Amino acid sequence: MLLDKLFHLSFDASPIGQYLLAPTEKLEILAVNQAFLTAVSRTRAEVQGLPLFEAFPNDPNDAAGDGMRKLADSIATAIASGERQTIQAQRYPIEMHADGRSWFEDRYWSATNTPIY
Repeated sequence: MLLDKLFHLSFDASPIGQYLLAPTEKLEILAVNQAFLTAVSRTRAEVQGLPLFEAFPNDPNDAAGDGMRKLADSIATAIASGERQTIQAQRYPIEMHADGRSWFEDRYWSATNTPIY
């Protein structure tokens, strides 16, 4: 229990946006920290429990967008190999919602995907 509490305290307090995914085909979001929620302008209730790429889909109007594919490939490699994978800074537009409208805003991310066993 102490390790679980320590993990959550450090995870939640991290200034670096983080999420924890289920290592399944859908990559369900198990946990997110506040830094990540702030970066993507979402609440925990809006993303936790959803498949990653359902919560953060590709922009259908961006034919050149490959952020989702690069992220999916990196996560799949991390799961298959059991080793950390790093993605250099890349564009990954995030779908925004307000006043009954939705649009995509460009965000730039570098990601480290680390399997935790």
